[in-house]
Amino acid sequence: MSSILVPENVVIVDVEGNGQSPPDIVEIAILQFGNGIVEFGNCKNWLLKPPKTILRRVSEIHGITNKMVANCQCWDDIKAEVIDALKDNWIVAHNARVEYDVLCRHLPNFEPFGFIDTLRFSRTISPTQSSHSLDSLLDHFSIVLPDTLGPRHRASCDVFATALVFQALMRESVCHSWEGLCKLACDPKLPSGLGVRQEKLF
Repeated sequence: MSSILVPENVVIVDVEGNGQSPPDIVEIAILQFGNGIVEFGNCKNWLLKPPKTILRRVSEIHGITNKMVANCQCWDDIKAEVIDALKDNWIVAHNARVEYDVLCRHLPNFEPFGFIDTLRFSRTISPTQSSHSLDSLLDHFSIVLPDTLGPRHRASCDVFATALVFQALMRESVCHSWEGLCKLACDPKLPSGLGVRQEKLF
């Protein structure tokens, strides 16, 4: 186990888009990761009907089609729930700038406490590794995802993949504190949360 004490207010986030420019969210999943514990039943997931169609090439990646979302809720229907799930939390994502940019567009007043990037974390502690993609890291750490999570590249599966990779990266790193981890894993262009207390995030 990692010696890093993970705060209680940590969530893993993954979003899938429609491939448009800029992208609309078609799926978002938020997994509680308080104290570094992955609880498979503690995930919130929304499948959404975007204002513009999902491009075929993107559907071929994440498997979400226009037919699947035809009768789903829209972003405005679940926006308040997403805000409630994100506020006052550290946010962890793989290639976090994607999630950050998308959330900022969908939540104009989005001010996360801190954003941790598992992609940056991996590149920092293992610079000679040939690939730092989520699939490569799952293979590297011999992580096998339960079939019950559904297919890879769906947000509902990828949040668990990111959480398990994050656990493995913490074990492999030489960090002994959350602050030390953040210095390695936070993109300097994104909020780091270090030394900052924000009373209101939205």
